[in-house]
Amino acid sequence: KQFRARRPYYQLAPFFTSWKDFYNEIHNCRVLTGLAKCKAGRLAHVAPSRSKGEFTTLPLVVEGNRLLLNGQTDPGGSIRVEVQDAEGNTFPELGLDDCIPFSGDRVAHEMRWNRARLEEVNGRVVRLRMVLEGARLYTFRFGD
Repeated sequence: KQFRARRPYYQLAPFFTSWKDFYNEIHNCRVLTGLAKCKAGRLAHVAPSRSKGEFTTLPLVVEGNRLLLNGQTDPGGSIRVEVQDAEGNTFPELGLDDCIPFSGDRVAHEMRWNRARLEEVNGRVVRLRMVLEGARLYTFRFGD
């Protein structure tokens, strides 16, 4: 009972058969297995090696009216996005200066710009230039 109370999530592991078998296996080996929990879509991320960094995606087709980010920022950090055409030219009013910065910890934050909407480039080939300051970006996707 004590063993089970200290390790309540072990029974969720795919290799779990019974508490008795698991107890015997643990006491007969030197390596313990573990089970980690994290927010959805947060197994890997991109983050600047210093406090600020940026990257630009390869060309991709916008399929939806919204850009959703799964990200997390440190206090005072932010993520900003610029939408460019396939050649790297910024779309009017979808630049970094027009972007409303994201800060916080969300798995589906909708990026917005001051005077334009992403739906204006729906169906077009774009590149996304992302600037991260004290931030981690796990995923991004287009949606409706």
